[in-house]
Amino acid sequence: MNSIKLLIIEDDKPIIDLIARFLAKDEFEIIHRNNLHDGLQELKTSLPNLVLLDLNLPDGNGLDL
Repeated sequence: MNSIKLLIIEDDKPIIDLIARFLAKDEFEIIHRNNLHDGLQELKTSLPNLVLLDLNLPDGNGLDL
């Protein structure tokens, strides 16, 4: 089975750790970025299947992405 590539754009480490712990066992390939700028760059290069996006990030609102 192919894994689902999941991009998490989130700056809160405990939240990231919790999400990653639960989804990694279900064969998700998890990519994490801490801010909008890095998340956008990752979107351009990795083409994830799914994005979990925090709306309140250090460099702006996730809705702006």
